[in-house]
Amino acid sequence: MFSSIFPIGGVCGPIFGGIITQYWDWRGIFFVNLPVGIALIALIWRFVPSTARLSAEKDRRPRHRIARRDADIGMLTVTTLGEVGSTPISAPVLVPAACAVLFGYLFFHHINRNASPIIPPRLIKGKGFAVMNLLNVLFGGAGFGFGVLIPLYAENRYHIASSSAGTVLSARRSA
Repeated sequence: MFSSIFPIGGVCGPIFGGIITQYWDWRGIFFVNLPVGIALIALIWRFVPSTARLSAEKDRRPRHRIARRDADIGMLTVTTLGEVGSTPISAPVLVPAACAVLFGYLFFHHINRNASPIIPPRLIKGKGFAVMNLLNVLFGGAGFGFGVLIPLYAENRYHIASSSAGTVLSARRSA
């Protein structure tokens, strides 16, 4: 599933994003995620059980509640980090950053005190966790940066329309 969905999104996303930015506004690309996010939240609340299932009929260990609060606090942390603005010392940067720090603290506080946390603290405190996350941030940042800057370069250098600049990335994705 991942090997087909991600490349399709990698090709279609920049093209549709270019069309939206050319005929509407660049802020419009963020509204695409709103109905998808609402649908996913509704599906999660509908289909993710509130208790973990027994691993087998003979297994009679007590059921633990899935840490739905962990997921909610983690989601708030990531969401507020995504809202950070571009001016270094301003309310659009400092308020979401402070909220992200607060939610991050609450997340780690909650998973350390929960019987069955969504992410076991022992995984976060493991030896390779920080190194792998640093590598993930560097590679992800480079890939995201190229995905954003290449169409912008095509628009500015070669005067390609926004609706066509996203197609520059399709050769990279399909190879």
